[in-house]
Amino acid sequence: MFEMIVRSAKGFDTIFGAPSFEQAVAAHGSAAYQEALGALSDGVERDFRIVEGVAYPAR
Repeated sequence: MFEMIVRSAKGFDTIFGAPSFEQAVAAHGSAAYQEALGALSDGVERDFRIVEGVAYPAR
């Protein structure tokens, strides 16, 4: 599991999950994600990171 963390300069974090690194990169480059960023074009610089997450066992 990989997590994509998007942090804005205003201190807001958004975390997305993806099963693989390649899918996380593809999600960032997708038309839907780019469209969402366009809708948020408030002049805020965003920091995008992909990190390997920890899988927790199902309860």
